[in-house]
Amino acid sequence: MIKEGFDIAQAHLRHNCGSTRTAPTITITKRPNNSSMRKYYQAALIITALVSVVSLLFYRHEYNKLRYVLEVISFFGKPGVKEPDVNRLGEIDISDDLHLHFDVPLPSWQRINNDLFVYAAYHANINEVRGIAFGKTYIIPDINCHVFIQGKEQHVLGIFKHSRISNLLKSQSRKNLEYAAYQFVCEYSQPAIPEGVSFFNKRDVSESEYPILSVQNLPHNLITNDIAICIAPPLNRSISRTDMMNFLSFHQMIGVDHFIVYDYGIPSIFTDTMKQIMNSQGLNVTFTVVPWNFPYTRISPGISGEIAERDCLYRTYNKVKYSITLYWEEYIVLKYHHTLAELLIDFEKGLLASDHYRLNSSLFCTQQEDYHPTGNTTLMIFKKTRKISEGSMKNRHVSISKPHKSWITDSIDIDSYISPGADLINVNRYQYCSNSENEMSYTHDRSISKFAENIINAPIFKQYMTRQSSISK
Repeated sequence: MIKEGFDIAQAHLRHNCGSTRTAPTITITKRPNNSSMRKYYQAALIITALVSVVSLLFYRHEYNKLRYVLEVISFFGKPGVKEPDVNRLGEIDISDDLHLHFDVPLPSWQRINNDLFVYAAYHANINEVRGIAFGKTYIIPDINCHVFIQGKEQHVLGIFKHSRISNLLKSQSRKNLEYAAYQFVCEYSQPAIPEGVSFFNKRDVSESEYPILSVQNLPHNLITNDIAICIAPPLNRSISRTDMMNFLSFHQMIGVDHFIVYDYGIPSIFTDTMKQIMNSQGLNVTFTVVPWNFPYTRISPGISGEIAERDCLYRTYNKVKYSITLYWEEYIVLKYHHTLAELLIDFEKGLLASDHYRLNSSLFCTQQEDYHPTGNTTLMIFKKTRKISEGSMKNRHVSISKPHKSWITDSIDIDSYISPGADLINVNRYQYCSNSENEMSYTHDRSISKFAENIINAPIFKQYMTRQSSISK
């Protein structure tokens, strides 16, 4: 009954409306509240921070590893490869000069007998030790030699040979002809590294009492393309500290990388100051002092200088590309180039390519009246411009040599060297002249004056003068 009534009502409704309409559906979406959003943001920030911290720690770890590797390479050298240095002679070089030990081991004149002394010993060729000796020019007595091998207690008996360093006699006066420099050679059969050598008379039964000379083992390959100057004991023992500083500052300014000083009694305060200045300025320059306790007192300074020249070739063997031996009173003057490296590169590219160069020298008397330059400098080398045409410098030649090409040569034949000419490079020597030299004809040579403005701004000069000013206050 109820159902019939509902059906009648529904039929009536369709009749009146035509169809049944469905009521619209309204969907309500609940939005998250603010506290939920903050939680999501905080979680995202925490995750980002954790990722950043982990990345930073990883980067720091890798950076420390890389830094350690670079420090190891810098200290020991990169195996098989040398880094280029565009400021040098091009080609192969290293930037860390701490490996260039020119004074290890320290040399010293050792007595063989009353008339024969040996200074230093070197090893470069297999089964051979060479020593530099000096004494009277009589026939060398029967000499034996012992070689002390690294890691072994017993010495090895060697075969002794010797030859005279012949270029010494070219500049000796008659009173010095009784003396000569020698190259000693001790050959041994065992292929091993020597660490000491001893020379002694065969007839002497107390051979064990002879001193052992430390051997400097030289590099097998060229380490750098640097330029070194060895400074022989001065012609004038009273040379001032300022003059020595000017020498170092000037030659560093024209591109010399290493200075090796044969010490005749230079005050330690000066040598210590020079080492501090060169290290503190970051100049990439080394300053080395080696003992020179020469056993004779009446020998011409020229002879000791020539001995130092041969020792310099051995001492710098395969450590630099070029070496030069000068006295404190001598200055290399470049006529057109600004550095020695530029000049030598031009030589190597052209017809003047050689292993040895011979430079002409000129004498400037320090007692001559001053020439007053226009530059703001009062240094002696710029005020003394009178060049003597003849005099004691007539037979004095300065050599620029490749040490690694000189080891096989027993005698230094300066006549076979290439002379580039004084119009490109020359050596000025400043010394107190004799009366006859002082009265000789002269010409004015101001070619060195082009460096007058630069030297007062050179780092060694400025630092030294600053320190001297602070001391005097």
